[in-house]
Order: sequence, then C-alpha cells, then structure tokens
Amino acid sequence: MPEAVAAPREKLTSDQRNSFAAAYLGWAMDAFDYFLVVLIYADIAKDFGVSLERMAFITTMTLVMRPVGAFI
Repeated sequence: MPEAVAAPREKLTSDQRNSFAAAYLGWAMDAFDYFLVVLIYADIAKDFGVSLERMAFITTMTLVMRPVGAFI
C-alpha cells in the first residue's frame, strides 16, 4: 500500500499570525477572568447575600448554557 505524502506546509502570513495571536489572547483573557471569579467566590457570595452552594449552582448553569449561547 503506497504511503500518503503530506504536502509541505506554507508559512503563515503576518495577517494569519496576528489573527491567531488575537484569538488566542482573547480566549486566554476570558479564561483568566473566569478563573479570578472562582478565586473570590466567597467574597462575591457574601456581597450578594447568597450561599456558596447557590454560587456553585449559578456557575454550573453558566457553563452548561455556554454552548447554547454559542449555538444561538
């Protein structure tokens, strides 16, 4: 059976590199923002007068609904 020969990869253009960097940094900042919220859960719960269990539920529902929002 003959082996498939992969086509040589072309170098990315500067626009492609910049687009990739912007998308990656946007994703990283979004993840970092969410990470920070988790670190200060207790303070947020105290400020809003809700239990940590309720905060965990709200966060879970937020994560569950993200794909729905992305689809819409």
